[in-house]
Amino acid sequence: MAAIVDMESSAIGAALLNAEAAALVFGDLHQTDFENGALGDLFAQLQSLWQQHGKLDAALASTVPGKKLALQCAESTPSISKSNVGIWVRTISERAAARRAQSIALAMASGDSTLEELQVQGAELMQVLSGKNQAEWTNLGDAFVDFYTRQRGEKPVYIKCGYPTLDKYTYLEPGDMVIIGARPSDGKTMSSLNLAIGWAQHGYKVAYFSLETSGRKLFDRLLASWAYLPLGEIKRGEVPTDDAELMQDCHSFCQLPIMLCDAAGRTVSWMRAQAARVGAQIAVVDYLQIVDGPGKSPYETVTGVSKALHTWAQADKVMVVALSQLSRNGAGNPKLTDLRESGQVEQDADLILLLSRKVDADTGETDDYIWDIAKNKEGQTGAIHMSWDGEHQRVREIAIELGGAG
Repeated sequence: MAAIVDMESSAIGAALLNAEAAALVFGDLHQTDFENGALGDLFAQLQSLWQQHGKLDAALASTVPGKKLALQCAESTPSISKSNVGIWVRTISERAAARRAQSIALAMASGDSTLEELQVQGAELMQVLSGKNQAEWTNLGDAFVDFYTRQRGEKPVYIKCGYPTLDKYTYLEPGDMVIIGARPSDGKTMSSLNLAIGWAQHGYKVAYFSLETSGRKLFDRLLASWAYLPLGEIKRGEVPTDDAELMQDCHSFCQLPIMLCDAAGRTVSWMRAQAARVGAQIAVVDYLQIVDGPGKSPYETVTGVSKALHTWAQADKVMVVALSQLSRNGAGNPKLTDLRESGQVEQDADLILLLSRKVDADTGETDDYIWDIAKNKEGQTGAIHMSWDGEHQRVREIAIELGGAG
């Protein structure tokens, strides 16, 4: 314990004596990282001054309640070097992570947690052990080196779905939140299943959480799309299982890294824990407005769910795709204002895709289907004209460039 206290006091002392050390210590550590409570309190007092003034000197340090302890830290600090300070900061941080992990593990072992609480605690434990609780800072010098390397070397890799125009104009990455919005029966689930197949074909592990449709029904729709089978034949049990070519195609289908999960009545925390457990890189939630969450009104609930989905994406570096119901009362092509219940959804999303279809009044057939990129933080917006094949659960791209939504 004495060695740890010395290391913690040395880190604070270095921050008092050296501006570069202060940036490392106050930028990478938190009050709760300190095992010694008094040193943790002093750290918080000094960090507040550093954040307020952008520097820390003896005059400023003399104004804090723990000024005597601060002086002791400064006087007892050994040789200051970037290497030494880096070792102190890393060791303090790692020991704090170990204590947090032990605390979570003890809570899990206590026998007082429900299954869902254990799943959430398990996800938190994985985060701590992976070091994701630490702040990730990037200075401009390091960022430029990364930029230069990317421009001169291999091109950056973005998440692709296999639809050329969508892939061309979107630059999706782990940590992004995508919203797919549509009015009832306008193809949210069908489109998201086609996207899931595309992501899986590009090697991404997809976790599909359905809050209203069973895994068996989703499987049938996925297989219809993949093998170009009429969904009606699947439902009636008329698929020719003695067709060797078809069965071989089904074998390839079964190798896709897509996992289906019945999530009715579940929370974002529960889904997040399940996704972490299976190592999902993309999580699809169908759909946002029926995810369980706290709130006295639909507005409060959807706002909280949207924030939780956004946090999940950013904290776990998972691309979260949430399907969203649009207002039934809207006329014409849907707009961002048609997102139901909360403007928080629009604010949190990196990409919003609004789906719409026009049905021929005489034939009942879909004669125009549009995926409208209504919000795109990293690129252009505009409409992509698609083909609609409900019988085979397929959506295919017609347009090769973005156009107006009409």
